[in-house]
Amino acid sequence: MGVGVGLGAASPTATASPEPAAAPVTFAPGRPLLFRRATVITMDPRRGILPDTDVLVRGTDITHQHMWQAAKRGVGADWTLAQYLDWMLMKRGPLFRPEDIHAANYPSMVEAVNDGVTTVMDWSHGLRTPDHADAAVDALFAVPGRARFGYSNAFATDLKWVYEGRIDKITRASDWGFTGCLRPRLTLSCSETSPAATWRAVTAGSAPTAEPWSCAKTVRARPSTGTGSPRPSPATSPAPAEPSTS
Repeated sequence: MGVGVGLGAASPTATASPEPAAAPVTFAPGRPLLFRRATVITMDPRRGILPDTDVLVRGTDITHQHMWQAAKRGVGADWTLAQYLDWMLMKRGPLFRPEDIHAANYPSMVEAVNDGVTTVMDWSHGLRTPDHADAAVDALFAVPGRARFGYSNAFATDLKWVYEGRIDKITRASDWGFTGCLRPRLTLSCSETSPAATWRAVTAGSAPTAEPWSCAKTVRARPSTGTGSPRPSPATSPAPAEPSTS
């Protein structure tokens, strides 16, 4: 069998030099990142969408996390939302003791710091008593991270827990000594569990319209809601259904 050899022009594939491998991109620990010419969706109707915008990122934030539920991580991965509300909030949540809240919040905060998260919004709606709140805050203080502590009580039938002394107690705690700020790295938020349920109570005249949030404002605890339920017209619209997300 003969072998043919081409004597014409050499193939570019055969003669091209291999390109040098690109050097890996490395960043110094703690170095901020700059994204250039990004499209930023502000969620602010006054600012809208900002095209061709540079964004300086100094860290990663988690804007909504139920740290107290870390004790149940891996349980209910295949639950529906209704099953979550039933089992986690109605059946298992009320069984949590203050020490259970601490045991969940602590590793959650450790994990966040280990993953490079600079700030966590701890939407802590499992705080049935002031002791539960103390345990949650103690755990956050025990880890050198930054968090917004979203004080909430999903088990309350109304918002009296906001203005009947619990928020005042946590802001006056001698070990913390803050006004709207639990030391520089832990700020306070008042997290409302169900805006739709609250609006139904308000329109029915069974709850004060401004007292809870006035109290929160007094201690500089920024309000936070878990869902953006539309505000219905009481005269023309039925009461909204419970929000479908937490």
